[in-house]
Amino acid sequence: MNSEINASENKQNGLNENHIRAISITLSELEKNIDEIEGFIKDMHRGRMYEIKNDLTDLQKEIFLEQIQQLRESICQFADEFGLVAESESLSYLIRGTFSIEWVNVCEMEPKRLSGYGDVGKDIWNSLDNYIKKLEKLINNIK
Repeated sequence: MNSEINASENKQNGLNENHIRAISITLSELEKNIDEIEGFIKDMHRGRMYEIKNDLTDLQKEIFLEQIQQLRESICQFADEFGLVAESESLSYLIRGTFSIEWVNVCEMEPKRLSGYGDVGKDIWNSLDNYIKKLEKLINNIK
C-alpha cells in the first residue's frame, strides 16, 4: 500500500495545486452528472412543470448503463493513480446555494420585471404577484 501511495505522490510531482484542483473538480462534476443521468435512466422523473421522458429502448439503457459503469471505473482509476482526494460538499450549503439562485429566478417572474417582455395584463397582475410572493417567501424560509 505504501508503494501505491508513493507512486501516486510521484505522479503529482509534475502537477501544481491548480492542476490538481482543476482535474479534481472536473472529475467530481463528471461523476455527479453521470449519477444524475443514471438516475434518469433507472427512474422516470416528473414534477408538475417538467418531465424527463425516457425514450430509450432496453438495449440503449443497457448500453448507457454499461458505459456509465466504465466511466465510473475510469474515474476511480484516474483518481487512485494520481492520489486525488474526493471533493467534499456540504449538503446544507448546496441546498442554500441552490435556493438562493432559484429565489433570484423567481424574483425575475414578478409582474414588474416581466414587463420587459411586454405589458402584463392588469387583471392578472395581483394574482400573478401573489403566487410569486408566496414562492419567494417559501424559498426564503429554506435554511
